[in-house]
Amino acid sequence: MADTPRLADAELLAALAPLVRVITTAMQETPITLGSPQGAADLAAVIAVRVAAYVGREVLPPPDEETKKLRLRAEIAEAELATLRGGIRELGGDPTQVQNLYAQLRLRTNQWKAARDSNTRVRLVACDPESYDSPADVIRAVCHALNSADAAPEPSC
Repeated sequence: MADTPRLADAELLAALAPLVRVITTAMQETPITLGSPQGAADLAAVIAVRVAAYVGREVLPPPDEETKKLRLRAEIAEAELATLRGGIRELGGDPTQVQNLYAQLRLRTNQWKAARDSNTRVRLVACDPESYDSPADVIRAVCHALNSADAAPEPSC
């Protein structure tokens, strides 16, 4: 610790001036309600986000090419989503309702795929009834096929 050079107060203030500016700007621009714990929480959240953005922009090393590509893809996706939401609003729709409908559609599609895979497994059991010793074994195999979540192979019959 003795070998570590210490910065003079003026050097330290000069080095931290941009960070102080970020925090000061956040404090000036963030509306808060005096005496409210929510107001203090809002201010703390804004300061934390802006300091994190400052650190990412000024302190961390520049991103590699893969990170740049991922950021570009994310920016394009966000722009497309904003365009889509704007178009839905212009047509008199509610983007949240459309998003909910899309989520329901995905859920139903996944349920349909699971039912299809289950039916495929049952057909596999039905293709080879002679390989079972008793009807009870067939029933157990069908129940197992209905409840199994494994990937269903294509039936050969």
